[in-house]
This record gives sequence, C-alpha cells and structure tokens, in this order.
Amino acid sequence: MAPGKDVEDFCRKNLNLYAHKESVKGDIVAILKNFTDLNHGKGKFYEPSGTCRELVKVTGTIPVIYKGASYNIPVCLWLDHQHPYRAPTCLVEPTTNMQVKPGKHVDANGRIYLPYLHEWRHP
Repeated sequence: MAPGKDVEDFCRKNLNLYAHKESVKGDIVAILKNFTDLNHGKGKFYEPSGTCRELVKVTGTIPVIYKGASYNIPVCLWLDHQHPYRAPTCLVEPTTNMQVKPGKHVDANGRIYLPYLHEWRHP
C-alpha cells in the first residue's frame, strides 16, 4: 500500500525543525513506496560526540542479495535537519539474535559507508 495520510500527518507534526520540509516529506514517501517493509518515525539520535538530537527516521528491513540468497537486513535511516543537503546516517540495526560483521561498507557499530552517501550532493 502506498504511503498516504498518515505520512502527511506525521510530516506536518514532526518536521518543524527541518529547513526543507517538502523535500524531506517527498523522500520519506519515495522510500516507503519502494521499500514496503520500512516505517517512518522519530527518535533520539546520538552523535559519536554524545550530542543527542531529535530526528526523523525510517526503519525496518531491506532485502539484500548475498551469494545468491536474499536476506532482510534491519536498518535505520536518520534524516538530519539539513536533509537533503546532508546525507542520511544509515545504520544496520541487528536483532537480538544477530550481530554486525564489520566489513568494507559497515563498521562494528553498524554504520553504513557507501560511496553514494560519502559523495552525497543535492541537487
């Protein structure tokens, strides 16, 4: 089902600190249309420095193909107040029976590093 009124209501209530509200709302809608196992929300995001900020997030699972098999990986995409001019912070959020295996694109804390995020530019 396509995102609808609940996303509109959520954005109207939760994007007051965002400089580019319409872009953020459009990106949330696009993400939810393309990945139906994701949900929108709001939460406390802690920077590595310890600073805490209230941010909008998209959480759930995305399908990842690995060695020919599809796995549903739990992720959280945090949208900064300067989105879309600042890249989202993307994390793998393992369930209690999972652990993050650090590699080329994910660190031990679950932070995702991809060229697309590193080279983020808008527009």
